[in-house]
Amino acid sequence: MALSQIDRLLNQLSLMTSYDFKLVVTLVAFPLVLLLRKPQKVAAGAPAVHID
Repeated sequence: MALSQIDRLLNQLSLMTSYDFKLVVTLVAFPLVLLLRKPQKVAAGAPAVHID
């Protein structure tokens, strides 16, 4: 009986840890994907911006 309770507790903890890890990876990766997008095309005839 005690071993089955320990097993159930360990399974529950491992599932929570796995869920938290996936959530953190998703929350970190999503903004990075937005930052790594290809730049939008500049319309023809639009002045180029140059910063010194």
